[in-house]
Amino acid sequence: VIPSVEFKLANKTLGLYRKFVFTEENGKITKGEIVEFYGSPDFLLKNKDNLIGKYKNTRIDKFDGSVITYNVNYRYLTGTTYKDGVRLQASAKVKPYRKANSAAVTKNRIAPTATVSEGTCDDWYLITTYPDGYQTYVYLYTICYGGESIGGGGGGSGGGGETCSSCEPPSIILKDMLKLHFPCAVV
Repeated sequence: VIPSVEFKLANKTLGLYRKFVFTEENGKITKGEIVEFYGSPDFLLKNKDNLIGKYKNTRIDKFDGSVITYNVNYRYLTGTTYKDGVRLQASAKVKPYRKANSAAVTKNRIAPTATVSEGTCDDWYLITTYPDGYQTYVYLYTICYGGESIGGGGGGSGGGGETCSSCEPPSIILKDMLKLHFPCAVV
C-alpha cells in the first residue's frame, strides 16, 4: 500500500481518500490498483488506517459512501456504494460533464470562484446507478483545460472552492506519481 497525492474536492460534504494497492508474489509486483473512497470527510479521516484493508468487503462499519477501483493506468475497474455500512446493489463511477467555454451555474452547484478564458471545463460527478436504472449525481469538482484558471464550486449546501493556474486532472497527477516511484511501470 502506497500513499497517493491529496486531491481536494470542491464539494465540502464529501472527502476523498486514495491509495495505491499492489500485490506482490515471489518478490515481484503482479497487480496494482488505485482505490478511492468517497464519503464523509470526518469518517474518512478517523478511519483511514483501517479502510484500505476493507475495500472489497460487503460491510464497512458505519460507512456511507462509495469505493471505486482503477488499474494503474487509471482505468475504471469497479465501483460500489455503501449505506449504513452495507454494500448496496448499486455501481459507482466518477464521470465528467463537459462545458465548452463556460463557467455557468449547474444544478445543485454554486458558480465557480474563477472565470475561464478560452478553455473547456469538465464538471466531475460521483454517479451511483441502481439496478432499476435510477441514477444519482453528486458534484465533486471542476477541471478546466486550455484556460487560465480552474474554479471549484461547492455542494448545494457548501460553498467555497479553489483557484489554481496549472491544475492537472487526478489521472495525470497519479500517473506522474507512479512514474516517480516506479520508473519501469507502464502508465
